[in-house]
Parts: sequence; structure tokens; C-alpha cells
Amino acid sequence: MSWLCAGFVYGLGVAQGLIAAGTADSVLVVGTDTLSLNVDPTDPISMLFSDGASAVVLRVGRDEEPGALGACVLGSDGDGRDLITVRGGGVEERSAAGGAPADPYMRLEGREVFWRAVEHTSSASRAALDAAGLDATGSRLPPDRALDRVFGGAAALKNLRH
Repeated sequence: MSWLCAGFVYGLGVAQGLIAAGTADSVLVVGTDTLSLNVDPTDPISMLFSDGASAVVLRVGRDEEPGALGACVLGSDGDGRDLITVRGGGVEERSAAGGAPADPYMRLEGREVFWRAVEHTSSASRAALDAAGLDATGSRLPPDRALDRVFGGAAALKNLRH
């Protein structure tokens, strides 16, 4: 799976579904990204994006076992599709003469992307806690360099410890 943390989380959701349906006894989920190739190194926000890889094996088990994967809530919002773009070489702008894209870097409307991330992280966190039958009190959100501020905003909205 690709495209940042969301791609890995979607991979976990798909793997969980395959195991729950009895289609697989175990699933290897691998996520990789080389986002540094798509960010403008002169853009201050580029420090939030980096390269990474992760892998996990999920297997059939019991809910009470340590490490059991709980409720998984997935979603997307296409309304913000114009807030994060890669123009050069994409559908809006083909490669310039000579083969190099005119603007190969990811561009984003930082403030709006941030507030949408806070809103959606808050609602997804609430939905996952509800699906698991848990209360937000005492729940912790995992640290993530790029999403630290988003989780902080979501935690403030939903009474979660960050």
C-alpha cells in the first residue's frame, strides 16, 4: 500500500476484513513511501513529510489477545481534492518541453488541509471508539510527526489524551 499513513491504515482494514471473512488466516501488510521526491525542499511545510516503510503480519486470533486489532473506521472526502495537488506531470499539466514537469512538487493549502484533518480525525476517532464500545476518557492517540498538531487539535475536540 502507498500514500502515507492512510494507505497503511487502509491496508490494515482490508487485511482485517480478509481475516474476518475467513478468506485468509494471516496477511502481510507492507507500506512504503518516498514522499521526499514530491515535496519542494524550500517549502517550510516539507519538514512534515518524509520517506518511510512499515510492515506487519496480522493473523487469526481472539479479541482478548494482546495486540488484537480492534474496530477499524475508514473514510475519505473528495470535496477537498483541490487542496493537495501535484500539477507537473499530472492531469492538469503534462511535462514541459524537454521532458521535465514544470512543477513536479506537491502543493497544499496548509491551513484548510489542517482543519479538515482535525475534523475528520475527530469524527473517525469517535466512530472507532463507539464501534469498539469504548469511552474517550483515558484513550491515547499514537504519536506521528506529521500529524502531531492534528492529533492535538482532535484530542482537544474529543477529550482524548495526546
